Amino acid sequence: MAGFDGDTSAIARHFVAVSTDADAVREFGIDPANMFPFWDWVGGRYSFDAAVGLSLMIAIGPENFTAMLTGMHDADEHFRSTPMESNGKHVTQTGQHIDYQTGQIIWGQPGTDGQHAFYQLLHQGTELIPCDFIVWDVDSFDQWGVELGKVPAMTISEELSAEQPSALHHDASTNELIRRNRQARKRSNWATHREAPHEHNDSAQ
Repeated sequence: MAGFDGDTSAIARHFVAVSTDADAVREFGIDPANMFPFWDWVGGRYSFDAAVGLSLMIAIGPENFTAMLTGMHDADEHFRSTPMESNGKHVTQTGQHIDYQTGQIIWGQPGTDGQHAFYQLLHQGTELIPCDFIVWDVDSFDQWGVELGKVPAMTISEELSAEQPSALHHDASTNELIRRNRQARKRSNWATHREAPHEHNDSAQ
């Protein structure tokens, strides 16, 4: 407020608000008529296409913002006909008990995609779905592929940080990436050493 000589009334003339709380906006000094409201039940990650995205619209322009909204609408239309995340519910949005099936039973998806779709449907949905759990006498958490991946990772980590570069014996792509990383570090170190004498001379003066 220093630029306005402490005149708090300047807030009302120079500021707008993006908020769900008209009372707090008024208390801050902004006229609620200059408030861009949005629903308080909309999650933060979904609200940027509404009033919360005002600063984004200013940054990218109204034409681009409108194009983004069009794309989001197309995505909404697509996902309304696609097995969605968290469909496995047994009550409606108003809390009423559901007596119909809330989602298709789909098998064969990766866990990251399926966990909120049919996994939740199995757990919380309305359809009784018998499941057979077959024991194969194996340790499902024994992931040797992950363990083997750590072996070259440790070697590469040492090769990246070594003061004296050693010969490389990986595939061509990995070798080239390591060489580029070494060259970048070398240039960075050279630039640092080059600037150091100037800093010393400046401090001496």
